[in-house]
Amino acid sequence: MKMVILDAFGVFFSHQIPMAQVREQIKNFFEGLQWRGNIYKALVLSLLVPMVLYTVCRILFYFFNIDFSPA
Repeated sequence: MKMVILDAFGVFFSHQIPMAQVREQIKNFFEGLQWRGNIYKALVLSLLVPMVLYTVCRILFYFFNIDFSPA
C-alpha cells in the first residue's frame, strides 16, 4: 500500500520547476502590488494564505495517517 502512495508522489513531483523560476514568478507577482491603499488585495491575501496552508496541512495529515484509515 505504501509503495503505491510513494509512486503517486513520484508521478506528482516528477515535473519539478527550478527554484529560480519559482522565485522569479513570485517576485513578478508581488512586484506591482501596493500594500497601502488597496484593501481588497490585502483582504484576498490575508484569506488566501491561511487557506493554502490549511489545505497543505490536511493533505499531509492524510498521507501520514493513511495506514489508520479503513480502506
